[in-house]
Amino acid sequence: MIRRKFYSVFLLLILLAICNSLQARVIRVYIMRTEPYMEGKVFGNAGSYVKIRGQIYGEVDPDDPHNSMIQDIQLAPKNKDGNVEYISDYIIIRPADMSKSNGLLFLSLPNRGNPFDADSLLLSRGYIYAWCAWQGDVLKGNDRLLMRVPYAGAGGDEISGIHRTEYQVNTSTKTLNLGSGTFTGTSHHSYETVSHDNSDFTLTKRVLEQDER
Repeated sequence: MIRRKFYSVFLLLILLAICNSLQARVIRVYIMRTEPYMEGKVFGNAGSYVKIRGQIYGEVDPDDPHNSMIQDIQLAPKNKDGNVEYISDYIIIRPADMSKSNGLLFLSLPNRGNPFDADSLLLSRGYIYAWCAWQGDVLKGNDRLLMRVPYAGAGGDEISGIHRTEYQVNTSTKTLNLGSGTFTGTSHHSYETVSHDNSDFTLTKRVLEQDER
């Protein structure tokens, strides 16, 4: 009992720290689909689990100093309250019988919208799993979790400027998809080209990351 209380307090402190630093709030939570997890497979004393998928509607204050790290947030459209809205997909896996839950939540931020498989050992101990989308440039497909963010443009105008991208290849190659990379594949949005004139572009290469460009 003491151990459970310690973990609960520890989790609460983490959540309070996150909420204090992000200064964001959730407006609405929608449940889009509920189904048995892994066709009702039983995980130890916790029993079977339920998989819930839905969307979170939230907003952030662009004038809050904590949110200044969000790129171009001041150029994003604002609602009537002066905040910037967003929508994030989420997945929650919880025991079908919540009395068998240990009351602890394992929160994961999926890499490029792809949630990893839940740990069966933690599930057997009654943990609740949650994944929430956080990258706004992930493309739809392969059941990825998406985050929908507004277009940043002052008065609806386009933002243009110098853009630098790094590409990594593992073998010799003559062509390369400039809209993807070794790790991202074709799962991300690309910046639209302002001009097809590449006469003033510069291409550099190096063997090691710390080498001079």
